[in-house]
Amino acid sequence: MWAHDDDGLPAFFDDVKEATLANYTFLVPQLFPSLTSYPTSQHPSGDVRAGEVLIKQVYDTLVDSPYWNETLFVLLYDEHGGFYDSQPPPGPGVGS
Repeated sequence: MWAHDDDGLPAFFDDVKEATLANYTFLVPQLFPSLTSYPTSQHPSGDVRAGEVLIKQVYDTLVDSPYWNETLFVLLYDEHGGFYDSQPPPGPGVGS
């Protein structure tokens, strides 16, 4: 199952509730705002709180389901964008 936040994600929650979840499910957060929702991708240009809510909803849905004991929940952040420091950390004693 492939569920994108702005079109198929409700199907994921329905499938868990109805015990019809696919063996492998890949969820993609919403990257751009729509008229009714905020991005949930946690990219730096947006508010990361909506992404935190999505992660919690997915986690809580799985924990409260019969799937929990058989589920591997992996949360990945992609390689571009995101939060990282492009400079090496300062040496010992710097800034202390």
